[in-house]
Amino acid sequence: MIEKINKIRGNKELLDTILVGGATLFGSVFSYLLQFVLGRKLSVADYGTFNALLSLSSIVGVFAGVLGTALIKVNAEIYAKKDSQKLKSLFVKSVKFSVIVGFISFLIVFSLREFISNYMNIGDSFLVTLFGVSVGLGFLLIIPNSYLQGTQEFKKYSVFHILSLFLRFIFPTVLVFLGLGLRGVYLAGPIASVITFLIGFLILDIKLKNLKVEDVSGSVKKIFSLLQPLC
Repeated sequence: MIEKINKIRGNKELLDTILVGGATLFGSVFSYLLQFVLGRKLSVADYGTFNALLSLSSIVGVFAGVLGTALIKVNAEIYAKKDSQKLKSLFVKSVKFSVIVGFISFLIVFSLREFISNYMNIGDSFLVTLFGVSVGLGFLLIIPNSYLQGTQEFKKYSVFHILSLFLRFIFPTVLVFLGLGLRGVYLAGPIASVITFLIGFLILDIKLKNLKVEDVSGSVKKIFSLLQPLC
């Protein structure tokens, strides 16, 4: 048994796989707990609305997932070349891009809020607006996720992943218990996203002071080329 443990410790790839897999399983507990709490504290109608909007957000999640995968691939290539300045420059570009994409996503949801409310039989159009803000700011989380994986910081990634899901559980739970109902759930989303991004930035430990801006146009083109199947 000791020999097997030592072999696992000596195999970095296997250890990283176990670490990330364990973090994914542990983090999923918070997703389950959120469903459990909301199922108990929300009315049947509100809980149904939550799951309907959750399904709608999964459509946006397709694009977010592909963007995240593209960022991981490009970051890994730059990391392999040990070009830290280029990584930092791409980080800044990525944050700007995620903010723009998030804002466009919010505008789309906001402009269609009445249609979404009527189509999904949601009586509160302001709730859809809060949902749009939550979806838009959610794009920020792609950046630290992608950078931690691309630079093979799997221990930090595991910590970040668990913290991310924990915050997305605790904030909605607190606001629901305070009596804010489903609005509280989608008010908590943006708060959790911003705090999680800031934590991710601290974990990444990217020092942007005196940043030497590098030309990352080639990397940006590669990211867009990987996004073409969605266009």
